Amino acid sequence: MTAPSPSPSPVDPGRAVLVCGPTAVGESTLGFGLFQRLLTTGPHPAYIDLSQTSFLAPDRVGDPGGHQLGAASVGELWAQYQAIGARQLVLTGRGRADRVVRSRRRRCVEEGTGPAE
Repeated sequence: MTAPSPSPSPVDPGRAVLVCGPTAVGESTLGFGLFQRLLTTGPHPAYIDLSQTSFLAPDRVGDPGGHQLGAASVGELWAQYQAIGARQLVLTGRGRADRVVRSRRRRCVEEGTGPAE
């Protein structure tokens, strides 16, 4: 009889991959395809489409484009996904990777809710 595999530490930040690019180049299709593949090969994946995390009209004062709202939403979603066992996160969204990461990740990391690089 073999010993059970140890479960990941509750403080394990997990791993993330960001698939992004200009509008209509297939980033959502590629990212969701990766998520589906991870469902069969990886340990407990989760998927977040960044364009779906910050719908609010009109924009909040001091948060044009909803970037702060989006970052908070991603942080909360990831925390909930981790609470039920997710250890991999696939994110998709529009824009340049460096700008998306800076604008969406800063708050999550500061709060300790974002996945590790």
